[in-house]
Amino acid sequence: MSTGQEKWAYLSLTKNGLALCNKIKQQINGDILTIKKRADQNTDKAYDLFQDMVDDAFDRYDCLVFVMAAGIVVRSIAGLVKDKTKDSAVLVLDEKGEYCISLLSGHIGGANRSAKRIADAIGAAPVITTASDVTGKTAVDTLAEQNQYMIADMRAAKDITAMIVNGGRVMVCGEGDAGLPPHLKRDNLGNAHLYDAVIHIGDCRHVDIPKPHVRLIPRTIIAGMGCVKGKKSVDICAFIDEAFQELGLHNGALAKIVSAHIKKNEEGIIEASKKLGVPFETLSIKEIRRAEPLFEGSDFVRQTIGVSCVAQPCGYLASNRGEMLLDIKRKDGMTLSFWRMSNAVKPKGKVFVVSTGPGSRPHMTSAALEALNKCDAVAGYTSYIKQIEHLIKDKEIIQTGMHKETERCRSAVEMAAEGRTVALVSGGDAGVYGMAGLVLEIVQEKNLDKTIDVKIVPGVTSATACASLLGAPLMHDFVVISLSDWLTDIKTIEKRLDCAGRGDFVVVIYNPKSAHRPEIINMAQQIMLNYQKAGTPVGIVRNAYRERQEVELTTLKDMCISEINMRTTVVIGNSASYIRNGKMITPRGYKL
Repeated sequence: MSTGQEKWAYLSLTKNGLALCNKIKQQINGDILTIKKRADQNTDKAYDLFQDMVDDAFDRYDCLVFVMAAGIVVRSIAGLVKDKTKDSAVLVLDEKGEYCISLLSGHIGGANRSAKRIADAIGAAPVITTASDVTGKTAVDTLAEQNQYMIADMRAAKDITAMIVNGGRVMVCGEGDAGLPPHLKRDNLGNAHLYDAVIHIGDCRHVDIPKPHVRLIPRTIIAGMGCVKGKKSVDICAFIDEAFQELGLHNGALAKIVSAHIKKNEEGIIEASKKLGVPFETLSIKEIRRAEPLFEGSDFVRQTIGVSCVAQPCGYLASNRGEMLLDIKRKDGMTLSFWRMSNAVKPKGKVFVVSTGPGSRPHMTSAALEALNKCDAVAGYTSYIKQIEHLIKDKEIIQTGMHKETERCRSAVEMAAEGRTVALVSGGDAGVYGMAGLVLEIVQEKNLDKTIDVKIVPGVTSATACASLLGAPLMHDFVVISLSDWLTDIKTIEKRLDCAGRGDFVVVIYNPKSAHRPEIINMAQQIMLNYQKAGTPVGIVRNAYRERQEVELTTLKDMCISEINMRTTVVIGNSASYIRNGKMITPRGYKL
């Protein structure tokens, strides 16, 4: 299972393959690897032999992307594959970049997710063959990967994933508040008899579950450690296991081992961390001194390394001042202190404010598609949800109607405050008359700036979408004005239209007409006629890049004769705009 910043490698043996590697690298950073006789200016590392390249890359990178025949890849990695909990993700693409195959470590290694990411970046078709993904169900190892849980028994995980895929009733119980897909129900363990199997989340050492089950262990415990020089890894591992037994906790809950920087090359701790499958990190003496006064120390230790204690302050600081589970345990020149990370119960939530553009997949950015893939819940206006429902089949969905913007934004923020990852979809560009500002206002109102990460994903706004259909009407200065008086009073709208006309701007009108305010578009026309000629070009687009799309070219004098509604965008040219061969053009000023 990869954590933190993933390291990607792109491997190919041909000129065309390397060109595709470089294309993908522009979207997703990584190293390009090849054999020496094929190396070019974009190559990061070259090898004498292909197999040497694969052998070196397999353990050094989290994701390996091969641009070559799948058979070559299968044969080259056959002797390197160890275990699905440890293997790197392996993807295979054809040289034309038409298909991206998730070949190895689809769930825990993230190959399925990475295949979709590459496919979105270059317009390829992702080829996913894992049964849970094909049926739209969440596998046990996917749930573990998404929440950084350790799987106690991989065989049990496979068996219960098979039950999920085949429609079995599976319940989830225990700790945590991770978002669950609809086919997994959270319930009390006392109701286990109502289900076919149980997924238990928690770090206690033993749980009596009278049903087929799998245990997912949250990695929440930091082991602060000190030891004399030369301690063997077998002794360190046994010492840590002894502490877990005394506390009645599962060893899989260990998240990392932390010690003083002076121990950065201590072979026993380094080897123990590898055996236990967790990172080994160190803190400087300066950092440790910040927490040293909180704990009882030793003059001998201070004289030796400059601080009086190591295990407790290291555990305390690395857990973000978390909950102390074991104050200090000493044995044969080793000290140990256990701390539960302060954010373990409630991880930091995230809101992706996702711009969906016109709503069709070809006009959504790869970043928007990736955000939808990462989230476990999606909120949005009913019409926008319907446009992307094929992309969010396995997500929890919150949808509201017109004038319920604040309600759905609050719902998204509240879910994120519980530690969940939520996508709030907004048509066009979320930062242009969209939901981005409202989400940020709510987060600040609730003082959740440090609890929730908000990422705004840009998209194609109606002005640019419609301009592409009309020709090139926005090649010079332009303004965008909404005629909706729902949140802006009519006097302000009039003033802004007058200023736009006076300044000879191209004017893009959003929300031009509704059943409740049919007259405002006529007012806009009259204001613009005060400054522009009656024959000024006007472009009218209905349902841009959606079903029933219509594009019409007319004049300022006749624009209100056309059908105009809330799905229409109106583009009024400036004094230099013209129509020729069915295209509306506003010259930028280049000399021809």
